[in-house]
Amino acid sequence: MLFRSPGGTIETREAAVRRGVVRPKVSEAYDDLADLAVASLAANPDDRPPDAQHLQREVEAWLEGARRRERALIDVQVARRLMQDMEADRQRLRELRRQAQALLDPLPRWAPASQKIPGWRLEDQASQLEEDAGRKEVEVLGLLGAALTRVPDLAEAHSSLATLYRGHAEDAEARRDRPAAARYRALVARHDLGEHRAWLSGVGRLTLHTEPAGALVKIGRAHV
Repeated sequence: MLFRSPGGTIETREAAVRRGVVRPKVSEAYDDLADLAVASLAANPDDRPPDAQHLQREVEAWLEGARRRERALIDVQVARRLMQDMEADRQRLRELRRQAQALLDPLPRWAPASQKIPGWRLEDQASQLEEDAGRKEVEVLGLLGAALTRVPDLAEAHSSLATLYRGHAEDAEARRDRPAAARYRALVARHDLGEHRAWLSGVGRLTLHTEPAGALVKIGRAHV
C-alpha cells in the first residue's frame, strides 16, 4: 500500500520505516516492539541488531514483559471488583450502626435486655460486615502488591492503591483521628499519579450563602 510520507514522497510504509521517517502504527503498549522493528529495518546495517540471536532475545524479553503485564492487569481487575464489594459492605455497616444507635441511644442503661436485643443484633451484623471488608482488603492489598511486583510502574495498580488509601484517610478525618489521617494521606501521595493532587494539596473553593445576607463568617482549620 502506498502513502505520502511526511517529506512528500509517495512510497510504501515499509520503505518509510526503513528510512526512519515514520514509525509503525501501534498502540502505546507495543512501543518497545515498534522500536525494535524500526531498528531491524534500519537502512544502515550498523543501526540494526547485531544478529538474529540478539533479535530473538529482545523479542522474547518483550513477550515475557507483556505476559507479566497481562497477569498484573488481571490482578488489578480482581482487586477492583473486591474494592467495590468492600465499599458496599462499609456503606451497609454504617447504615446498620446508625439504625442500632437509633434504637439503643434512647434506652436507659437499666433497660431490660429484651429491649436492647434488636439493637445488639444490628451491631453484630455491622461487626460481621466490617470483618468481611477487612478480609477483602487483605486480599486486595495482596493482589495489588503482586501486580506491582510484576510491573513496578503499573499505573492501574498505583491508582487503585491511592483510591483505597484516600477512603481510609477520609474516614480517619471524619473520626478526628489525626495520626491515622496523616498516615493514609502519605500513602495516597506515594501512589498518586495526579488524580488526587488537588485533594492532597487541600486547595478548593467554598461558596457560602448566609441568612441574613452579608453576615460575617469566620473560618479556621479544624483540629483533627
